[in-house]
Parts: sequence; C-alpha cells; structure tokens
Amino acid sequence: LEARADALTDVHPKHWLRIPATLEEYFEVVEATEGQPFDLEFEDGIILARMSYATKPHEAIVANLVTLFNIFYRDDETIGVYGSARLVYVADCNRAYNPDVVVVKEPEEYFARPGKPLAITNPTVLVEVHSNSTEGYDYTHKLMCYKQLASIQHIVYVSQLKPFVTVYSRTDEGQQWLNADYGKLEMEIGLGELKLSMRELYRKVVFKSTAEK
Repeated sequence: LEARADALTDVHPKHWLRIPATLEEYFEVVEATEGQPFDLEFEDGIILARMSYATKPHEAIVANLVTLFNIFYRDDETIGVYGSARLVYVADCNRAYNPDVVVVKEPEEYFARPGKPLAITNPTVLVEVHSNSTEGYDYTHKLMCYKQLASIQHIVYVSQLKPFVTVYSRTDEGQQWLNADYGKLEMEIGLGELKLSMRELYRKVVFKSTAEK
C-alpha cells in the first residue's frame, strides 16, 4: 500500500491513475495520503487517483454553493453542508466518490470502520463542478451510480467553463427522475423549495473564451 500511495506522486494533474485494489485497501490509501493533494475515488475494484487540480473558477463555484446552501439551511440544525472533504459511498455499485458539495440530513449514516475514514451513505443533494476533462465521467459513471442512493433527491452538475447547470431531481414517486437545464445568469435553479440564483452561483467567476481542461 505504501508503494501504491507513493505512485500517486507521479500522476499528471489531468489524468487518472488506475490501481487495482479492494475497498479496504482504498480506505487505507485514503488514510495514508490524508492532507496530501490527491483526489482518490473507488470504482468496484479500482482506485482512481490523480493530483488535485482545482481551477480558480472551480473553487469560486464550490465556495458560492456552500455559502448559498448554508444560508438557506442556517436555521435547520438537522442539515449538514460539506465540501469535497466528505466521501460518499454507494453500496449498490460498490463505489466511493468525492463530490464537490454534499448536503445530508441527520442522522448521517456512514460506511464506517473503527478508526478509519468515514464515507457518507445517505446524502440528499450532490454537486459536481466539471470541466471538459471530467464532464463525460460525471455524466456516465457517477450519475448512474448516484441515482442508486435511496436518500438522494437532487444531483447537480455545474459547468465551470460557461453558465450552465443541469439538475436531476427524483420525483415524488421515487422511481423516476426529472431533468432541468439552466443556461442563463438570470435564471433560478430549482431544488425543491430551495431556489439558487445562477448569478450568485457564478459570482466572481470569469469565463475564458477558450475551454479550460
């Protein structure tokens, strides 16, 4: 495991390193690399690893979202809002991911082992802020898996390259999903009772004319 953790230092920022491992080994690598700039996820027998490479727009969007969620839920002590420091584990597809923003309602439930890193298993809202290099991965591998979470109500994908947000919301029946796209700064994003201003979500974000990967 030490050799596997050391190997992460050779990963190019824009590419994933794939390491065969068990889920237990994955959590051991997460623990061994705590505090280091590695993005570590797990997909059914494979650790996906890369150097953390967050652009300025990405960080601004995440900060704005955390602020907006916290303002809306400020009087509700049963709701927790977290950045990407919180892993999410989906048992039905045996995957552990690192969403950019996680909203969870108490009691929080975990895939837990004594003295080991925890992974939330009952989020209500998940947000991924993607670029060209992660968009396909987010919309295929992650989306299909996130929908398996019985607790999840909204899955949000945010582009950092242009004003564009896609929301997948579970219907009241629970077995179907509605999709809504938002492409103008004047629009409000609907997450049930919560309305997020596109302009506030993209506050202090400067879009470049060329796509940034």
